[in-house]
Amino acid sequence: MCILQLQRKCSWGCKKINTIRGVNFNFKNDDKIHAGIIAQEVAEIIPEAICKSDDEKWSANYNTFIGYLIESVKTLSKENEQLKEKVNTLETKVEMIMKHLNL
Repeated sequence: MCILQLQRKCSWGCKKINTIRGVNFNFKNDDKIHAGIIAQEVAEIIPEAICKSDDEKWSANYNTFIGYLIESVKTLSKENEQLKEKVNTLETKVEMIMKHLNL
C-alpha cells in the first residue's frame, strides 16, 4: 500500500541547488570541523528541508535535497548532451571548411 501522494516535480533544481552555500563549521564547545549548509539560509530556498525546534535550533533534513539533486543531474546531463551535439556539428563544419581550403 502506497502512502505517498505526488505533489509535483522538484522544479528549479539547478537554480535552487546553485543558490545554496556549502560551508565548513563547528558546533559551540566542539572543535570538530563539519561540512554542510546553514539551515537559516536554506529555509528561504527549500523550506521543506528545514526543521526548527525553536528560534535557535534549526537543522536540515538532507534527504529532502535528493529530489532536487536528481533533477539537477538530469538537467545538466541534458545540457551536456546538447553541447556535445553542438560541438560535433561544429567540428564537422570545420573539417568541411578545412577540406574546401585544402588545409
